[in-house]
Amino acid sequence: MINTGALDQLQQIDAQSLATQVFDQPQNFIIGQPLPSWASNWTVNQVVTETSLAGISQALGSGLSPSIKDIVYDLEDWSFSPPIEQQNPVASTTAAAALVHQSGLELIATPATDLVNVLSPGSSDKYASYLTLGIPAAAQDADVFEIQAQGSEMNEATYAAFVTAAAQAARLANPKVMVLAGLSTNPNGQQVTAQELYADVQATRNVVDGYWLNIPADGPYCPNCGTPQPGVAVGLLQMLQQTGS
Repeated sequence: MINTGALDQLQQIDAQSLATQVFDQPQNFIIGQPLPSWASNWTVNQVVTETSLAGISQALGSGLSPSIKDIVYDLEDWSFSPPIEQQNPVASTTAAAALVHQSGLELIATPATDLVNVLSPGSSDKYASYLTLGIPAAAQDADVFEIQAQGSEMNEATYAAFVTAAAQAARLANPKVMVLAGLSTNPNGQQVTAQELYADVQATRNVVDGYWLNIPADGPYCPNCGTPQPGVAVGLLQMLQQTGS
C-alpha cells in the first residue's frame, strides 16, 4: 500500500519505472484519487482515507468513484479523530466496518500506536501497551488491518517482535483479515536507511501479508516529519527487487 503523495515523490526523482514495476499489481492498494497521470492505467485497488466515523459517512454519502473499493479508517491520537473514537478504538472500528460494508466496500483499519497515550497515559512501552490494551482486536470486523509499527523500524528486533505479536493478535480476532505493517522513510522526522527498512521486511515478511510504505512530508497530519526521503524508498524497492522479495 502506498499513497499518491508518495508516488509524486518518486516521480520527482525519476523513479516512475521502478514504481510501476512494484506497485502496478492488482493486489496493491493506492490511497488517494485521482492516480497520477503516469499511473492512470494501473490495475490496483484505489482507496480513500478518513479519520473519523463522520468522515466515513460523509464520503459514502457524497458518492465515491466506482474505482474506490476500500476505505482506510486512520484512527490516531490527533485532532482529526474525535476523542470518543480514540477512547474506544475497537468499538469505533466495528462501527466503521458496518458503515463501509453496508456500501459494499471493504475497511482497512489502521489504529495507531499513539492511541496508547489516550488509553494508558504515561505507559513506558507503547508497543507492549498496544498489545495488552487489546487494540489489535480492532481487526475483528476489518478486511485489512495495518500495524503502524514504523516508529520502531530503526530497531529491527523491536520492530519484528511488535509486528509479529500484533499480527498474531489481529488474526486471533479475525482469522480472515489481511495484515499489513507500516514502513516509513522518515518516521516522525527520524533518519532511517534503506538497509534498515530492508532488514525489517526480511524479519517480518513471513508474518504479514504486505506493507504500507510511507514517504511523509511536513504538514498538518505529520508536523514533525521533516523533508520527504524518496531516495530511501527507492533503495528499499531496489533491494527487494534484486532479492526477489
